[in-house]
Amino acid sequence: MLKVVVRNNMYIFIFKLFILGNGLVSCENRTREFNAKLYPSSLYQNFEYDLSNPDTIFNLPPELVEISGLSNFNNSSLLAVQDEKGWVYQISTSSGKIIRKIKFGKKGDYEGIEYVDSKVYVTNSNGTIYSFKWTEKSEIEAEVTKTSLKSSDNIEGLGSKKTKLLLTNKDGSKKNIYSFSTENNKLKSEPLATLTTKKIEEFIKQNKIHTVSKVKFKTSGIAVHPLTKETYLLAHGGKAIIVLNEELKIKSYVQLNPYLFKQPEGICFTSDGTLYISNEGTFGNGTILKYSLRK
Repeated sequence: MLKVVVRNNMYIFIFKLFILGNGLVSCENRTREFNAKLYPSSLYQNFEYDLSNPDTIFNLPPELVEISGLSNFNNSSLLAVQDEKGWVYQISTSSGKIIRKIKFGKKGDYEGIEYVDSKVYVTNSNGTIYSFKWTEKSEIEAEVTKTSLKSSDNIEGLGSKKTKLLLTNKDGSKKNIYSFSTENNKLKSEPLATLTTKKIEEFIKQNKIHTVSKVKFKTSGIAVHPLTKETYLLAHGGKAIIVLNEELKIKSYVQLNPYLFKQPEGICFTSDGTLYISNEGTFGNGTILKYSLRK
């Protein structure tokens, strides 16, 4: 009798799991469909990329669940950092798999990465720059350059334009873009440009841009388009992209589908203009989304 009861309870338990699983899948499908309607392709009709339809979504391995920065390496692979360990990861653009990794430092809050002239640059949230020549070694001691920036500046993004690294902060009412010279390893004291929430809201109003949610912009990444030379700012807080022209004035603003961009952290381009955006994992894997430039 006891065996029958146990067996029946086991069947009931399995049945409940089945129902729960189907319910979760159904809820996930509804969420995806709801967000697809809020963020249709038409929302990006005047943008260089149809952000509603990625070419590919790469699901990253568990060690990159905290992926926080992204850079082009050689068009067939990208470089990434995650914000807890001092490792640089080389990732295939065809499979999304890790090709190799290099340890360059201790644990820290690493937020941005850029590859310039055979050299890897990584920034910490306090604005410290770590750099090293690309190597076949699995471990290397990076050169450490302190800047006038500090932890309260909360640096999140690292991009490059010729011999300048571009750094940007996450928090505060002002979003600054700072310039760091790779020739003399010095940070320019005054920012190249400053964005405010007010400026963003004025641009949206003047250009009659449709917004799905309240305008908020907490920067998480920065990259310069190789063809247009425009600067792209990515925000995980507010989930949006702002494009700045060569004079660093706002040219475009678009919001991102939170179903696709659960926590956008890194942004980069390959030489043909292909766009890659990385997301930290939120109750799941980290991802990299790939977008081709509109023809």
